[in-house]
Amino acid sequence: VIFTSIDSPDAAIAQLQAGQLDIFAEIISNPANFNTVKDDANLRYYNAFGTYVELTFNPVLNFADGRLNPFGDPEIREAINMLVDRNYIVQEIYGGLAVPKFLPMNSAFPDYARYVDVARALENKYALNADKAKELIKARMEALGATLGADGKWQFGGQPITLIFIIRIEDERKAIGDYVSTVLEDAGFVVDRQYKSRAEASPIWLRGDPNNGEWHVYTGGWITTEVERDSGSNFAYFYTKLGGVTPLWQAYTPTEEYYAVAEKLWNNDFKTLEERDELFRQAMELCMKDSVRVWLADQISFSPARANIEVASDLAGGVSGARLWPHTLRIAGQEGGEVRIAVNGIPIDPWNPVAGSNWISDAMAYRATSDYGVIPDPYTGLPLPQRIEKAELVVQEGLPVSKSLDWVDLKFESQIVVPDDAWVDWDAANNKFITAAELKVMIEDAKAKKAEYDAQYEENQPKLESKAKELAEAIDYTALTADVVKQFITDLATFLKELTGQETDTEALLSSEETVAAIDELVATLTATEEPILSPEQKVEKVTSLALSYIQIAPFDAQLDALASRDVSTALIKSTVVYEKDLFTKVKWHDGSPLTLGDFIMFMILTFDPGKPESPIYDEAAASNLESFLSHFKGVKIVSTDPLTIETYDDLYFLDAERTVATWFPAYTYGTGAWHNLALGVQAEADKKLAFSADKADAEQIEWTSYIAGPSLEILKEYLDQNADSGYIPYEATLGQYVTSDEAKARYANLQQWYADHGHFWIGNGPLYLDQVFATEKSLTLKRFEDFPDYADKWAGFGEPKLPELFVDGPGQVQIGQEATFDVLITFKEEPYPSDELATVKYLLFDANNELVAQGDAVAVGDGQYQVVLGTDVTSALAAGANKLEVVVVSKLVSIPVFQSLEFVSAP
Repeated sequence: VIFTSIDSPDAAIAQLQAGQLDIFAEIISNPANFNTVKDDANLRYYNAFGTYVELTFNPVLNFADGRLNPFGDPEIREAINMLVDRNYIVQEIYGGLAVPKFLPMNSAFPDYARYVDVARALENKYALNADKAKELIKARMEALGATLGADGKWQFGGQPITLIFIIRIEDERKAIGDYVSTVLEDAGFVVDRQYKSRAEASPIWLRGDPNNGEWHVYTGGWITTEVERDSGSNFAYFYTKLGGVTPLWQAYTPTEEYYAVAEKLWNNDFKTLEERDELFRQAMELCMKDSVRVWLADQISFSPARANIEVASDLAGGVSGARLWPHTLRIAGQEGGEVRIAVNGIPIDPWNPVAGSNWISDAMAYRATSDYGVIPDPYTGLPLPQRIEKAELVVQEGLPVSKSLDWVDLKFESQIVVPDDAWVDWDAANNKFITAAELKVMIEDAKAKKAEYDAQYEENQPKLESKAKELAEAIDYTALTADVVKQFITDLATFLKELTGQETDTEALLSSEETVAAIDELVATLTATEEPILSPEQKVEKVTSLALSYIQIAPFDAQLDALASRDVSTALIKSTVVYEKDLFTKVKWHDGSPLTLGDFIMFMILTFDPGKPESPIYDEAAASNLESFLSHFKGVKIVSTDPLTIETYDDLYFLDAERTVATWFPAYTYGTGAWHNLALGVQAEADKKLAFSADKADAEQIEWTSYIAGPSLEILKEYLDQNADSGYIPYEATLGQYVTSDEAKARYANLQQWYADHGHFWIGNGPLYLDQVFATEKSLTLKRFEDFPDYADKWAGFGEPKLPELFVDGPGQVQIGQEATFDVLITFKEEPYPSDELATVKYLLFDANNELVAQGDAVAVGDGQYQVVLGTDVTSALAAGANKLEVVVVSKLVSIPVFQSLEFVSAP
């Protein structure tokens, strides 16, 4: 498989027509391109519903150079929702191959259908209303200190506010960027339109420091690569630090209320469906008020290919998003051969399994080199067993979990006890796992220390506050200067030391620009001669408040505080996975090394280690993700090695039992990795020569680890050669129990030969291996891995998805107060859709004001035949005028909801 880079869909389709290309794996929504492909008998296309576009805002209010960023204000961002015309974007730019989007939930996925009533209400609230949007923007800009100049343009500090708009050029986002720029200009802003390719834009908006003010808004484009059965995590991913380790994500500061709701959905922290419903409704409303992203359109997209190409395509992510694409790729009527695939760019960012490239173009290729414990069904999103034989899921009674597939055995119990020998955490200082029994002792110790701290704080805090007030009352405010305030702060720091022994570096504190500015501002306020003049009590209060903001009793240790709140006695779920009996004899890494238990252990270690401050590879950006993970994780236990059987205890669960099963197969977020090639990156990061994440690489001013190209290769090669001689085992105190020195030397020798043959360190265990990388030419080649254990037809059953076709019919006029019946016909290829294959058929009724007035389930009257009956109580509430009945259908076989609406008139 030869991957090349082509930016233009027009150029890609021309090459497809000329037989120079086999698949253009990017998602296209251009109607002219669609008609070209559809009308060419030598071409075919694969539909995808998982792509969407939005406006990404820089969330920093005041840049480092003092400039005001309007989009740092949530209310201005919220108003932008009403400023842009999504219908214009859908109809004029996408030619109808899209639908308007307001929320971080794809309208083609199940949760949108589940909460469509809330979605429709918000879509109505934030519909196009440019005049209202401009009023809201004006009020907030003036509150922020901006003024509207005589030329109708906003100014701040006597300078015009110029918005830097990074506009992608490869697709419809160029036209979207131009349209939105015009809208912003009409709202009083000067817009600097900076047209950039992906490679040019990424270092600025994604990896640059938002505080530097290099950009204000970016035309974001996303793809969900598998059918998303649970959209709850999106509220945290797109709006909070939990979503990513890059500087932009770390700059997000949502309200505490929103973060609490989003984190609960991130961790599925609810006990009933009703509780989940309430969290969703809150998150949907609160995310619109935050709006660090303004969503524009869900695309109805396609990926074109030669007609003789057969490949599984995901209904969400298309060909590029389907995990099964390398397993199912065929040239019709031919064995083997060469397939040429083009994407917008490859490689884009460095590849490393821990925190490498997140671009779908890169992911499509590196996922083909990976194997998995389970693989998502491209039509439903439900996991299917790949390397596991079976699974058992035990769930606490009362939780809303169900199963659809037979490979999972679902049971319910009143209590699930975590065994004392389960691994529940990681000791990064000593490189060993912490058992439940050990952690329980640590938890009790932390609780005791916290209780002691709380008691001391309650005793000392009033004393500190009293002393601050006493010192403040002794100040002569008629002769107040900055030096007087500094001396007051110094005296309070001295008292704090006498009280608690706590040292304060007053010299550094009082010389910082921030402190000096705050003191100067305070002195100016307290010595002002114009009205209103502050009373003596008010002056004492202000001086005291400033001093106590700097001189504080040290907070309780954050790690101990988090530890004190943990409980690993019981769990909400227990997942037991049994792997194939011959797993360790038949699965190999691409360099010839066998898959072993050591690879699983390394995966477990790296789940914890980068987020631990004691670790040599500590990454601050990974710490928040680990903190969230530990808030629900309860333990893991390897029960057997023959066959490999792993138990997982957790409080995190999904509505689908299949998705709740935890496998621990060493498939990292950004690609599969063996312990011995990951060891090289761990060593390089510990020595501060490389960093797995972009965020840490930028912070440390070192290279972002790449296993496939660039300066990283020479550094990794040095460690490989050292390790081949020494038999180095990373995290030896633990991993050394599962890996011998001889095995380590054999693995490093295999990797040395691999590097000599291929010029990179990327090894996986999937059906294809990475042969050669041409980073400068933006190309790479994958080849069939002859030792891959599966037959070629294992996943050949994925042909055409059974997507329902929907038709709604009924009276054009309904008499108010009279019952009305509407017919719903559901088919597939003109045949009735079996009712037992349908999950839901529901309806929504909207009145003339587009307000939701009724909803419910349609009644089945036969296969593929349903009725919606509006009773007299419903029609009696309608006013005279136009109404809309909307029907939503979700299949069990294809988790993409289908919508159809019918308008009718209600009359007396």
